[in-house]
Amino acid sequence: ISCGDQTPAPTPTPADPPTDHHPSHHTGNPGNHNSHDPSPGPPRGGTVDPVEAAVTEAKTDVDAAIELSNLLSDSF
Repeated sequence: ISCGDQTPAPTPTPADPPTDHHPSHHTGNPGNHNSHDPSPGPPRGGTVDPVEAAVTEAKTDVDAAIELSNLLSDSF
């Protein structure tokens, strides 16, 4: 069985580092990116439990999805 031309792929040049063109949604007031979130972010300089932060963000995202779903179902 022949696999054809097995020329290795070119390696990326280190002179062109990848750039992030997506704006971060973590700018501004931390933890308060949703006006429906009753718990504001921790005070500046405080430590944040990454699991707690992820749970809070997930709850916020679920709440937003529910609200969007309700708006869409009301429009039909």
